Amino acid sequence: MRKLTEAETADAQIEADIDFHRILAEATANPIYLFLMDALAELLRESRRRTIGSGGVRPALAGHQAVLKAVH
Repeated sequence: MRKLTEAETADAQIEADIDFHRILAEATANPIYLFLMDALAELLRESRRRTIGSGGVRPALAGHQAVLKAVH
């Protein structure tokens, strides 16, 4: 999450958000999940462009915090 909070541009925030989800996918050790993440990467980037572009990074940070709390 530090990468997301320290990101200074929308593109950096988008990549940090995608990295967070990729790390979660890797933690599942589920190759199908990783395959889907890779296959949908550009669609996910476009989705983040819209959500981060309109609502900022705060909703993503709140979501990431909730996910981390749930998996800890």
